Amino acid sequence: MPTSATARDTAPAFDRRGVPAAGPPVIIDAVSKVYSNGTKALDHVAFTVADREFVTLVGPSGCGKSTLLRMVAGLGSPTSGEITVFALPPAEARKQQGGATFVFQDPTLMPWRSVLANVTLPLELRGVDPAVRAQEGMLALELVGLAGSARAYPRQLSGGMKMRVSIARAMAVHPQLLLMDEPFGALDEITRQRLDRELQSLWARSRLTVLFVTHNVFEAVFMSTRIVVMSPQPGRVAGVVAVGVPFPREDAFRSSPEFGRLVQRVTELLAGAGVDGLAGDA
Repeated sequence: MPTSATARDTAPAFDRRGVPAAGPPVIIDAVSKVYSNGTKALDHVAFTVADREFVTLVGPSGCGKSTLLRMVAGLGSPTSGEITVFALPPAEARKQQGGATFVFQDPTLMPWRSVLANVTLPLELRGVDPAVRAQEGMLALELVGLAGSARAYPRQLSGGMKMRVSIARAMAVHPQLLLMDEPFGALDEITRQRLDRELQSLWARSRLTVLFVTHNVFEAVFMSTRIVVMSPQPGRVAGVVAVGVPFPREDAFRSSPEFGRLVQRVTELLAGAGVDGLAGDA
């Protein structure tokens, strides 16, 4: 996601108007989730996400990673425990300028709208002036290296390009917190690794806080400042692994002894929690 000098120099600072800045952006305090059919998805999950961290949730399918992420986004409520986002209930934080925004696994683009019109949809729904939202949309597309595709339609884009449009749409509202639910899970490995590098660069430049969900241990180690390892259903925190390698991380990091050590540590925590399978599939 190369950034032009124009986008980097003119994009407005992220705004937290109305959003309290004190304390960690995300606090998850003893959260449990039981569905109406009696299924217990999460059991007493607790951790925080500090300002400008890139925290990744790793665990098997059905361990409640996506459920937890959706509750942080205000798209559901815990059965017990509490989640706060910028010291507010998640649903309230989502309404604030400069609050949280969500990137789903599927890009969810509207096929009848151009790339630019897809990116500016959240601004349109907020009643932003057309000229302003067009400018903001182009800045967001520049951030992800797709300014030249503004007039294209989703059918003309590759899978990786569609996901970059989805990320641009999230960035157009200048979030402080980016929530991402396996955004690259459906992509081939080469495209996935390229987008991992580009997202990491965007995170570093944009002063974002990111809470990211993946099944892929290699991706988690490459991207994160910390990894929260989840156990099988009901999801619990099996352990937390700090990744103390400085940024930016180049591809050479993937073949380093430290990378291998961290992958092994996360894999051991998954195995200790009763998860089988390879690191890339965990």
